[in-house]
Amino acid sequence: TERLVWRWHTQWGRGRSRRHLHAGAGSCTLVGGAVCTTDGLKGSQISIGSRYNFSKRNSVFLMYARVNNDFAARYNNMASGNPSNGADISNLALGLQHAF
Repeated sequence: TERLVWRWHTQWGRGRSRRHLHAGAGSCTLVGGAVCTTDGLKGSQISIGSRYNFSKRNSVFLMYARVNNDFAARYNNMASGNPSNGADISNLALGLQHAF
């Protein structure tokens, strides 16, 4: 199976970033000439986030991510998730960070 995957990452200013990932459907072959298809296996993810530093040791961050799956794809960005085929996923995170 072959699959084209690419990533684009941008940062602007201090503490801001954006990332886009894309996975193509790819291609496949089976022994004996059996039918093989990769229709519907494309997917992409876009995420955007920002961090604000209160001091050298304390900051707050906000992050949003969205995974878009084609009708048969199951790309997942959740640690314990098990999405259905074709399900799109959105995540929002807000957090505080303290460096020791």
